[in-house]
Amino acid sequence: MAGGPLTFAVSGGNPRVDLGLRVDEDGAFVADVLTDWSLAQAPPAHLGAFRGRLATATLDELGSVARASLEAAASSGPAGYPPGAVVRLVSAGGAAPVPAVGDEADLSTLDRAIAEAVARALADPVAAIAAEARNGDAGPELAFTASGTEPFRLLLFASDIPGYWARTWVDTPDGQEHLELEAVERLVAAGTIPDGPVDVAPGSTVALPLPAVSTAGSTGGFIVWRRGEGHERRIVTGSWSLPR
Repeated sequence: MAGGPLTFAVSGGNPRVDLGLRVDEDGAFVADVLTDWSLAQAPPAHLGAFRGRLATATLDELGSVARASLEAAASSGPAGYPPGAVVRLVSAGGAAPVPAVGDEADLSTLDRAIAEAVARALADPVAAIAAEARNGDAGPELAFTASGTEPFRLLLFASDIPGYWARTWVDTPDGQEHLELEAVERLVAAGTIPDGPVDVAPGSTVALPLPAVSTAGSTGGFIVWRRGEGHERRIVTGSWSLPR
């Protein structure tokens, strides 16, 4: 494959999809799977970074799409998309990502081949978490358990960055009921939740309370952050279900 490393990403939509790959010339990749809806998984979904390898045919097809897309972008300029659209972006050789172009059936086939490779990669996490609702000593909570060969750098609260605090919510007949910011701040003051990023070692768990109205059988969602630089700093979001 000429042109150096490749990238592939698909993101957007509601619920949000956020899946991306950084692929070496030999097909080895690191994939970011950052939402429940990015890839079909049995619960609890594992979210984070994973190692895998693309089949030669998939690698060659991705390279062809990336080169064609970069050429198209150079001649036509940036493309616009409606809010909430799901967008495929590709690049090669360190170039800025551009929208993927090509026959939609062929691009869908490429999507499936990449998704299958990433599904296999879930067995080899670099740094990932699984979020699982459970009944803790102090009531219902969401437990984030890390896996992989490196710690997962989890951010649940940052006093120096406005807006950086973990969200959990429960689905009710009247809509979503959220764990309030004031409740999170009290937990930070008590030392229950760290202020700033925490390196969660593989096999370790960090817990976040669920809203008080959560009961057996409740469902809901969460938003936390993976702290880092550049593409490493990302929102991680998913769903949960409290066992009956």
